Amino acid sequence: GQLTPHSTAFAGAVASQMQVDQAAKFLYVLGSGSDSSASGPGGTTVAMNMLLAYQIQPDGSLKLASQSAGHVLSNSMLLVSGPTPVTWNTTDAYLTTSGDDRVTAYAVGSDGTLTAGQNLPTSSGPFSGSMLPWGSDLLFATQTSAPNLQGYAVSGAAIANGSSFGSASSPGGIVIDPTGQ
Repeated sequence: GQLTPHSTAFAGAVASQMQVDQAAKFLYVLGSGSDSSASGPGGTTVAMNMLLAYQIQPDGSLKLASQSAGHVLSNSMLLVSGPTPVTWNTTDAYLTTSGDDRVTAYAVGSDGTLTAGQNLPTSSGPFSGSMLPWGSDLLFATQTSAPNLQGYAVSGAAIANGSSFGSASSPGGIVIDPTGQ
């Protein structure tokens, strides 16, 4: 197959991660973590440490829906869907940052906007966020010596202190088996 671009959207100088929600209505772009700003086509100016939400238009083009204050050295982003398996609506997002070693919960509005919620400290350098299939716990790796995996209980945009576990010599990330095995 051949890829044909529909349009472009400005995402700052260095977009570190992009994710499309499961309903394919929104594209979320995680900035580079820099405190700089840059301008793009159409006079769009964004700070490079922003979390950007774009609405995906019927023709595939993107429309900026919101910019949320980011965190220095943001490393990973995780989108979580609602409880109804037939209708995909992203309801929450979780962002880990190594600049301040924190995990932040965001509520995702029906229009794709993000509202920052609670944030908690983590071990040094959190990255590779993953959610248990049943949505009860957020897991991520850290750049510390063992224990270097962390788990936090979540309920919507609420997040509770978790526990550290694991003994990887240098974790490369976390992948969860969707069957829970």
